[in-house]
Amino acid sequence: MEEKGRLWLYENKYKQNDKHPVKTGPGEVPREVLKKIVEKIKATGEDSVKLRCACWERVSKKGNPYTFITFEVEEEKRGAAADDVPF
Repeated sequence: MEEKGRLWLYENKYKQNDKHPVKTGPGEVPREVLKKIVEKIKATGEDSVKLRCACWERVSKKGNPYTFITFEVEEEKRGAAADDVPF
């Protein structure tokens, strides 16, 4: 199974004005994902790497709603356009 980075974003209970973030939380980047990011930067010479992200709205065991996000290094598409349906 390919590793993905993960983020957990919860409502920012300390938000006092519009300049504060709506959600905050922890995240992790597995060694395999970090290695791919470094390899991509070395190969392209770019200052950034494009990522593919996905998110789900969930509720924790304690009943707190949160957004769960996964991310991985975006692979270059070969042949099909990025918006093409895979079937």
